[in-house]
Amino acid sequence: MTQFISRPKVALPLAVFLGFLILVIALDGQAQDSSSQTSGSLSIQPMMASYIERERGNIFSFACTLVNDGDKDITVVTEHLDFSNNGVDKKTNSLRCVLLFEDNPSAANGHPLVPSIYKHAPVTLRPGEATIVHYVQDFSRRINGKKSMNPDQLEADTVTISYKIVEKWGKRFDLWYGEQTAEPVKFNKNLGK
Repeated sequence: MTQFISRPKVALPLAVFLGFLILVIALDGQAQDSSSQTSGSLSIQPMMASYIERERGNIFSFACTLVNDGDKDITVVTEHLDFSNNGVDKKTNSLRCVLLFEDNPSAANGHPLVPSIYKHAPVTLRPGEATIVHYVQDFSRRINGKKSMNPDQLEADTVTISYKIVEKWGKRFDLWYGEQTAEPVKFNKNLGK
């Protein structure tokens, strides 16, 4: 009878192990589903880039289309993105501009600040759908610094637009994350001459 009692004790750890194994496999499947938000399913297409000189202050703007090329829904952010001007690529004479939703190092009383996802206007794209992202920099509203773009930047023939979401925020808010760069688009300039 002692042998009969010891067999269920062996079967219980085996059942626990099998249950744990099934749980790990299920969680791994969910992790793979969430990784569909990476760069393979999004493309970026340029629409326009312009610079206008005017008495009230100069305006630089550009727009691009984000397209879901994958087979699953993805979510992108479309407003209040940070802007980084990476200068002019001398080989292509293209002004490099990056729209990004990245790590914000700001803190309040020692606590890291988390941005509101709703402020950034998230848009869920089904396969084959697109949305537009538009950026405007109005130099008349700048308090400090130059009132217009650097003259070297205005010599560029084209503008190359990139869209970047860092992995930290992509995973936290279930967003597509990665970086995509569009083909250069003609830089239309009205320099008031």
